[in-house]
Amino acid sequence: MNHQPILTLDLESTPSVDPAVHARIAEEITPPGSMKKAETIAAWEVNEKPALVHEAILKTSFDGALGHIAVIGIAVNDDQPITFFEDSTDPHQHETKVLRDFFYFVRQAYSPSSQQRPKWVGHNLIAFDLRMLFQRAVILGIQPPPFIPFSAKPWDDILHDNMLRWSLGDKTMKISQDKLSRALGQPGKQGITGADVWPLVAAGRIKEVAAYCADDVIQARANYYRMNFITQSVAA
Repeated sequence: MNHQPILTLDLESTPSVDPAVHARIAEEITPPGSMKKAETIAAWEVNEKPALVHEAILKTSFDGALGHIAVIGIAVNDDQPITFFEDSTDPHQHETKVLRDFFYFVRQAYSPSSQQRPKWVGHNLIAFDLRMLFQRAVILGIQPPPFIPFSAKPWDDILHDNMLRWSLGDKTMKISQDKLSRALGQPGKQGITGADVWPLVAAGRIKEVAAYCADDVIQARANYYRMNFITQSVAA
């Protein structure tokens, strides 16, 4: 009998490490227009600008044109999550391999002759995970499987974005996965948060980030089941 596979996805991204990008960001951050005196501007350059530049660089982790994918986590139906990453002090150099390995796995997990098109599940799936995955695939020149729903609408049957479904279409209500998980009886974040991802990766502790990503997959899947009143995988 045909059945629809459930693929639960989560990504962990990191900011740009390109010195040219950093220099451009620093150049674009200028003192407030209200500052006129040279000594006031000089003090701002020393005391305030570095933090603003650092913050702007960190935000590139959410921009597929500049940031990078460090870890991809996915679970098929009720299986344990699988994470794709390279244990390296410079994972940015291995992003192409991570995406290729992930796309190969997804192709092998789906059999068009015996299954319906997969349903993709995640939290903030449309605005972040799928968008980032598409953008990095384009930047790196890696063709993804055609059944990944990059252009799906929030209410399409082949996609379930927990954050959007919880808000019932109210785009101003952006509940975090941690808050949603706790509301639905799960433990939520345990020790590591999204803010810790880049410091851990930079410190060579990407395995901890992969474990964090896998836990996010598990919680996203559990939230999906709870929101759809499912006690076990519909594709089991």
